[in-house]
Amino acid sequence: MARHLLLLLSCLCLAAPSRLPAAEPKVESLGNGRFRLGGIEFDSGTRAIRFPCKVNTKHDVLEYVLVHEQGKVHESLLTTAVSPLQLQIVLKLLSYVQGRGELLDAYLPPGDAPPPPEPLGQTVELWVEWDQKPPMPVNQAIRDRTTGVALERGPWVLTGSEVIKGKFQAELEGSVIALYRDPLAMFNSPHSRMVDDENWFPIDAALPEAGKPVTLTIRPFSKS
Repeated sequence: MARHLLLLLSCLCLAAPSRLPAAEPKVESLGNGRFRLGGIEFDSGTRAIRFPCKVNTKHDVLEYVLVHEQGKVHESLLTTAVSPLQLQIVLKLLSYVQGRGELLDAYLPPGDAPPPPEPLGQTVELWVEWDQKPPMPVNQAIRDRTTGVALERGPWVLTGSEVIKGKFQAELEGSVIALYRDPLAMFNSPHSRMVDDENWFPIDAALPEAGKPVTLTIRPFSKS
């Protein structure tokens, strides 16, 4: 694990903007296949990833499920102080594979040819919990304006962010999990209405008050 981490850091260090702490991150063993990197805990067996967040908004239109606390907070359901670059390292350590398929082709600059075909990346599901209550799927806290009810259960895709001029854009922009499709975010949804930036709103009753600490879990998607 430590040797793998050093290799990843050597590849990613140039992609880190100044917000990332200067000290080299260290993977700590918590026992039984569980580890910690910064504020992120992860399990090498289940491949589940857990980290602290805060409820950000219960009223505004949403474009993101999660952003860094220095990112586009006015458009996000949750915020976190966790580094997106450190999350990227954890995803690599757990062998999550990223891929965009054709999901983000509509966001290419006009006239640009689409990239060579590639499969979609790892599909995941998102769970949020607080105050010792049972974990709740994040989709139950998001209202689909088109249907008037909660976002239907479905996967999110590790599409991967971009490195532009040597900077990892998810770290620079703070965009982690997008509702309105974003090529700079780490995760996007394949849902057909994720191209509508005015379709998604919080469900007030589903979450505690704004500012409340919660824990977000990312884990491989299961159809059951």
